[in-house]
Amino acid sequence: MKFKLLTFVFALITTPFFVQAQIDEQSRSMSFGTHNALVLELPRNSDKLVGKIWENYMKSFYDTKSKYNRKTNEWAAMEADIVALGKGDDVDLFTTIEQRGKNVELALWVYLKNEDTYVSSDRHPDRTVEAEKILMRFGLEVARETIKIELKDEEKRLSQMGHDLKKLKNANDRYRKDIEKAQLAIRKAEENITKNQGEQEDMLKQMDVQREVIEMVQRKIKDL
Repeated sequence: MKFKLLTFVFALITTPFFVQAQIDEQSRSMSFGTHNALVLELPRNSDKLVGKIWENYMKSFYDTKSKYNRKTNEWAAMEADIVALGKGDDVDLFTTIEQRGKNVELALWVYLKNEDTYVSSDRHPDRTVEAEKILMRFGLEVARETIKIELKDEEKRLSQMGHDLKKLKNANDRYRKDIEKAQLAIRKAEENITKNQGEQEDMLKQMDVQREVIEMVQRKIKDL
């Protein structure tokens, strides 16, 4: 049996659209058999992140320690003192967090010790509403943490852009220095060209003088 209990929305910075998170009531198998559970689907998330947030969420909001059992793949918060759920008695919370493609599915079972049963909407409508509120607040926490992570990622990108900009500026400085060196080399080469032309002219004059010397020597030979 599956009942759609509640749908709520929260905005994520990763998309301009609203992401819809839905809570369903379903009969689900868990470590203590098949019992009624509230199922929350969280779009575009990872089970590891959601598990970490769930652990912190239970501790921060309800002063309850939720431990992960590797054998059962369940999170268990035993003897949780949540007044809205227990009505004066402690309750046990069992949670599974599973990856479903790009989404994460969280199933929550609320065990009432004094009644030896699990919360269901037909027998415990008020407690079911309170359990839904717990999941609603958790959905918002997931959205908040997701946004924080994305903010950190964007800040890292900005920081990397800053490093890249610094590299570009340093490269620009090197290029300018290369141009200055090249310009200096050009000026030096131009000076050398001017000097060389002068030296060529001097050499031509010396060659003319030398030709005259040769002609003079040739005349002396003829006169002998």
